[in-house]
This record gives sequence, structure tokens and C-alpha cells, in this order.
Amino acid sequence: MYITAKTVDPSRVMVEIGTGYYVEMDLARAKDFFKRKQEYLRKQMDTIDNITTEKRKARAAVVDSLQKKIQTSYSQVSPIAK
Repeated sequence: MYITAKTVDPSRVMVEIGTGYYVEMDLARAKDFFKRKQEYLRKQMDTIDNITTEKRKARAAVVDSLQKKIQTSYSQVSPIAK
């Protein structure tokens, strides 16, 4: 959110720490907070990326298995039924 305003003390900022809670911090502490939050989000993104890769591999294995079963059942059908 952006609000046009003048600050009384520019060395202090309001930081949303989550779920609508705001905390007043000095600039150094706010920078540290955002650095830690950025690292946390980066780790979460890496974890989700790894999980997504594994899910795609599992999906591909299931699709391959189903295609083989369909092909096998097609080859076992008598020529008259085709």
C-alpha cells in the first residue's frame, strides 16, 4: 500500500510483519527483517520448485504406464472386434 505523507522521523518506518500487524522499526532493523523474509521466501520457492519437479516426474510415469496398458489391451483385442 502506498500513502502520500510526511514523516516526523524518517529513521523509523512501519513494517507489516504479517496478517495485518504493523511494527515500528528503525531502518537497520527493517532492512534486516526484509533480508530475512526474502531469504525465507527464496527457500520456500526452492522447496516448491523441487516438489513440483517430483510431481511432474510422477505424473509422467503414471501417464507412461497407462499408455502402455492401453496399448497392451489394444493389441490383445481380436481382429474381428476391431
